[in-house]
Amino acid sequence: MDPTHRCTDGSCTHVGSVTSRAAATSFALLPFLAAGVTPKTKMGPKDKRTAAYPAIVHSGLAWLVDHQREDGNLADGPHVMYTHGLATITLCEAYAMTGDRRLGDAAQAATRFIEQAQNKDDGGWRYAPGAVPGDTSVVGWQVMALKSAQLAGLMVSPETLTGVKRYLQRASVAGRSGGVFSYLPDEKSGRISMTAVGMLCNQYMGLERDDPAMIESTNALLQSLPSRRQPDIYYWYYATQAMHNMSGPEWDAWNRAMRRVLIETQTKDGCATGSWNPELISGQGHVADAGGRLMVTSLAALSLEVYYRHLPLYKIGQAEAAQR
Repeated sequence: MDPTHRCTDGSCTHVGSVTSRAAATSFALLPFLAAGVTPKTKMGPKDKRTAAYPAIVHSGLAWLVDHQREDGNLADGPHVMYTHGLATITLCEAYAMTGDRRLGDAAQAATRFIEQAQNKDDGGWRYAPGAVPGDTSVVGWQVMALKSAQLAGLMVSPETLTGVKRYLQRASVAGRSGGVFSYLPDEKSGRISMTAVGMLCNQYMGLERDDPAMIESTNALLQSLPSRRQPDIYYWYYATQAMHNMSGPEWDAWNRAMRRVLIETQTKDGCATGSWNPELISGQGHVADAGGRLMVTSLAALSLEVYYRHLPLYKIGQAEAAQR
């Protein structure tokens, strides 16, 4: 079926070149979940469109669970670990919000699949389970999924997390303090998008706010603030989460730039109203080509929802320390 069959005026362009219902469903569900919408949410009667949101979320989650394989794999399409990591995040967040045991069982099975798919040599992940070497982009989605599982109260193997730390160390040799990350381990040249991914992963692995690696990552991101001249929503998505965890003046500087460019570029006319054109916030890169309008719209919405999707990580740590 043509994914634009409901478009009324031809404005819903940029379908994306990769076909994956699991990835598309997950990207569509995550902004709803970030806004607090679950199958159990009671919506107000004022807007008939929002009244349908809980049913949409219910249908999407049910589809993911029903199509999960016996080994826990949630993926379809060509990029197994990308899709599986994304879908695992979705189920973990939904379980944390609802306590639905069926979602919890599926999320735990999906988490075990990530653990079993980890490359035991370098501690990373790539497109296929066990592939060598891992790459930082795929690693990022798995680490977010593992963190989501932990936050939902699910079991995550300590050995898996030890492997993640080993991978991050090898992928951060481009900088002086271990805060600049490359796409592949042991590469000498860093990428700003991978630095954002690595920074968030380091935060989830427990690196302190004042660690030299964290300071180096933060400074790198502040030198590459969101701009329409260099659109890269994939980078902005990861960097927004990492900088939100930092809070303080660093976050304020990032947030102003991110919010401005996303609000300015959102489509405001036609059937595609509310979405984002990949060419405006992702350029002509892989994200725009593969994921199309749905993917970049999801990443943009999640970036703008970061304020209430998760509490800043280091503020949580400060609050817990104060209670001891």
